[in-house]
Amino acid sequence: MPSVTQSAVRFRFPFRLRTFRHAFWVLVVFIFFNSLWGQEQSAIDSLPEPTLTGALIRSALVPGWGQIYQERLVQGAVLYSAAAVYYYRTIFHWYHYQKTGSQNHLNLLRANASASLFIYLLNLIDVTDAGLRGEAHGWHGGLLDDRPLKSPWGAALRSAALPGWGQIYVETYWKAAGYFLLDAYLGYQIAVNDRKYRDTREVKYREERSRFSWYFGLAYLITVADAYAGAYLYKFDQAMQMTLTIEPKQFLGVRFYVPF
Repeated sequence: MPSVTQSAVRFRFPFRLRTFRHAFWVLVVFIFFNSLWGQEQSAIDSLPEPTLTGALIRSALVPGWGQIYQERLVQGAVLYSAAAVYYYRTIFHWYHYQKTGSQNHLNLLRANASASLFIYLLNLIDVTDAGLRGEAHGWHGGLLDDRPLKSPWGAALRSAALPGWGQIYVETYWKAAGYFLLDAYLGYQIAVNDRKYRDTREVKYREERSRFSWYFGLAYLITVADAYAGAYLYKFDQAMQMTLTIEPKQFLGVRFYVPF
């Protein structure tokens, strides 16, 4: 009969191994994208930069948000996605452990909770490091510049992370509410029909789940694309008014300049 010490070692070793493995791959992916995109963030003009305090508060609330605020979009996407996955898995195994008391769910809960903590701390360290080293310049555009006032990919990433967030970023608030409610409704229908199918195994619920999944995918893509386009069109009417000039020469003419 194994001793208590041997039993503890047998249960704790897989937990530590899983934790190391998850943390290792998150770190590898993050370092890869950080080095791949680090050079591109250097060509920025001299407009005001995002503050370190603002970035830290955002990353403390939602991992990756501070990086998005700093316009380090790839790093933000990696950290946000990793945090979303491991936070969900932590909650999932916690729920099933509370329900069943399974030792396997307990081990997986510990592993995923540790990986979540690692991602959270990595997120805070990264956003602080970028701010202190002067790499967080944010997005800088102009009304009549080649770059729009709002970041198109920043808007798209925000709506990809949370439908409607990109529309809030480009200040089309009624669209933000509409897209959020639409995507939330379709996601709810997917969850309801999935639960009914798992309980009853009736084909009609599986078909309804598939149908709403297609609708959700289409609505999600439209939400992201609209945020991207909205960043380009932000204050476009003001730009049109400013680029309308009248030049009296041999005759009175009107010249239009439309920046793209």
